[in-house]
Amino acid sequence: MGGSPELARKIAEHSTLIALVHHPLFLESGIEPELAKTLRIAETEALTFAEHIIVTSPSTQKTLVAETGVPAEKISIVLPGIDRPDVSATAQAAKEPVGTCKLLCVGSLVPRKGQLHLVEALGQLKDLDWHLDLIGETKFDPEYTSQVRTQIKRHGLEDRIRVHGGIPKAELTGFYKSADVFVLPTYYEGYGMAFAEAMSFGLPIIASGEGAVASTVPPTAGFHVGAGDPVALSKVIEALLTNEELRSKLSEGSLAAADTLPDWNDSAKAFAGTLEAHL
Repeated sequence: MGGSPELARKIAEHSTLIALVHHPLFLESGIEPELAKTLRIAETEALTFAEHIIVTSPSTQKTLVAETGVPAEKISIVLPGIDRPDVSATAQAAKEPVGTCKLLCVGSLVPRKGQLHLVEALGQLKDLDWHLDLIGETKFDPEYTSQVRTQIKRHGLEDRIRVHGGIPKAELTGFYKSADVFVLPTYYEGYGMAFAEAMSFGLPIIASGEGAVASTVPPTAGFHVGAGDPVALSKVIEALLTNEELRSKLSEGSLAAADTLPDWNDSAKAFAGTLEAHL
């Protein structure tokens, strides 16, 4: 909707328009400043035609108020839900010592997600025993995907980093269950679904970025490093790779944090209630 203010105006002429804003388009990383400016203007105009707005985090609400001038009372917050997997045989108990530590990164291969920085960070840790699964759609930014693959080859990590592309959710669940650490060096998240999902499996988290990242991932569940800083990222990864006790402690923190999040039924009820209140 954000890029189509004229369409929003036409819909509002005959229907009650309620907008769902997960991630403002003008905050996408890697786009030209002029495009960001154009998108900010378009989104601001489009939102004026909305009777009400639903966002996925308090952070996004604050952003809209500050950046587009939407009154806070016009915005409702509905957190996305999570599935609650059975982790009794995986993260709920301390995992048996393993040789190769499995790292997992889930996110579309686009500049905002920071996979280039992750590859650069891991290039400094060749002496440690690890494997990374990079999972996420590759078609949105083929040039960035190519840069990530080139970076992997430059560091000689073809046998240790596997780029899977987008995969079905059922298959993704298997990766969450078998992983030891979740890492996503993003620049910005309107909520951070991948972080919430990883916590539901009890994975220690390495996160970065602005937006809702800090509120989604508490310090008890993992580390937060500066976005775009492969040196700091490398140090934190090394700390987790070499300290099984720390991983176990953060795993417990992840599960505890996930217990405070809504499931999809809770989110659906909250979403439906918001719609009913404004129709």
